Amino acid sequence: MTNAHLDLQVVSDLIQDGVPGWHSDTWLVKAAGPIHTIADLKGKRIVTNAIGSASDTAMRGLLLRHGRVDRRDYVVIQAAFNAMPSLLAKGEVDCSIILMPMLAQMLKTGHYRPLFRARDIFGASEAIFLAGRAGYLRRHEPVLMDFMEDWVRARRWFLDPANRSAAIGVIARFMHLPRNELDYVFTHQDYYRDPWSEPNIPGVRKPIDIAHQIGMLKQRVEVAPAHTALQFLAEAKKRITTPA
Repeated sequence: MTNAHLDLQVVSDLIQDGVPGWHSDTWLVKAAGPIHTIADLKGKRIVTNAIGSASDTAMRGLLLRHGRVDRRDYVVIQAAFNAMPSLLAKGEVDCSIILMPMLAQMLKTGHYRPLFRARDIFGASEAIFLAGRAGYLRRHEPVLMDFMEDWVRARRWFLDPANRSAAIGVIARFMHLPRNELDYVFTHQDYYRDPWSEPNIPGVRKPIDIAHQIGMLKQRVEVAPAHTALQFLAEAKKRITTPA
């Protein structure tokens, strides 16, 4: 939006981070190590998945709030999420974001403890959402209205506690994982998902504002109302709740 000047529109919620009572991205350190506060990260190595990602922005924003500046006070190493637990265990980094379900597994060992979470800087944020180009959304509106109805119906089926066992089975087969590794999914150990797929628009803007404050973005973006297209969700809800 700021460089290529794409007219993007927020269409739907996917997952929300830091909603009270629900999961928030978590950074771990070794429990027996010398790091007890963010101030203790001075001179340390922190691993990130990608420069400028949502989690990277959270980490940099929170450290900057505590007076810690990249390259001056700490070193950032990029790695894939699935490599991070090993890097932390081997002492190749001092602090790492760890995703579920590995987060729960590592905390159970007692060898690690949380240092901070994304909600400490963002509060409740719209971590990942569906978006589309305005022109595309206009040209294909009838098809997208039908798609979004199916999207919301499916989402509500997956989130219905009555369907949880079957839903976990679908996910396990798709991801080629044993079911027990997905015990956390759709519980309060997981990210929040709005049952009607309605995005948290202020939560979309929070990471953008932080990215601008720390110099990752050259300008702010006012998300609402210019960059939202919520009519598809409104129509989906109308179709689903209107008696046949």
